Amino acid sequence: MRLSTSTVSIVAAAVVSTLALSAHAAQLVSFDPAPITAALPEVVYNLDAGHALKTAPGFAGSGATPPGTGGVHFQSAIPVSGGATNFNDVTLALTGLNSTTPAMSYSAGPNSILLLQSLNGGTFSFISSAADGKTDLLSGTIGEASISGFKGSGTGSVLSTTITYTSGLVYDALVAIGAPTVGELSWTLLSVTPTFGTTADGSLAGFAANVNGQFSVPYIPEPSAMSLVAVGATGLIARRRKA
Repeated sequence: MRLSTSTVSIVAAAVVSTLALSAHAAQLVSFDPAPITAALPEVVYNLDAGHALKTAPGFAGSGATPPGTGGVHFQSAIPVSGGATNFNDVTLALTGLNSTTPAMSYSAGPNSILLLQSLNGGTFSFISSAADGKTDLLSGTIGEASISGFKGSGTGSVLSTTITYTSGLVYDALVAIGAPTVGELSWTLLSVTPTFGTTADGSLAGFAANVNGQFSVPYIPEPSAMSLVAVGATGLIARRRKA
């Protein structure tokens, strides 16, 4: 029997639907400074460098072999080549992420003013330590982002919903399992020094801060769903051969 085009389409649609139902919004990678200390910030918002969010010494790995103490601890939700999911002494590099407009202010109460500073696009790269050959773990582009925090507060966040992953071991693993290569980032700013404020022209005032956070993807296919895809494809091929 020869499978009709409509039958093939129905079976394919069922497989795709099951894959979508068994997938979920998911954290892709997380990172934490090692060690975390206010004396060694991970980022600075520098007014002298084009009002840009830039990496500071806390984001720089030691480059030692074997890995030393420094940079960030990087954890991937999916195994990369060789099965690894954890990397220490990792460097995070940022480019771009400058602001060209004043910060927006929102009153959340008599003594609570939320500051929101938009940032233009940029890039990011997580690079492993010398012991791992300075390998690209995950790199990509940031379409746009924002810094937010309450005026006078020492904590805040950096958010973006326009992340595109472009290279690295984690990127290769995403492509291999058919997962999306776009996502979001959510970072927590800690020990913001000086605390959040604005300049005379309304821009967010400069600061240094510790950072931890995560990058995500819309979903990561579950192993059971991937098995179903394989079984469905095998069944279609077998039936077509018999036909």
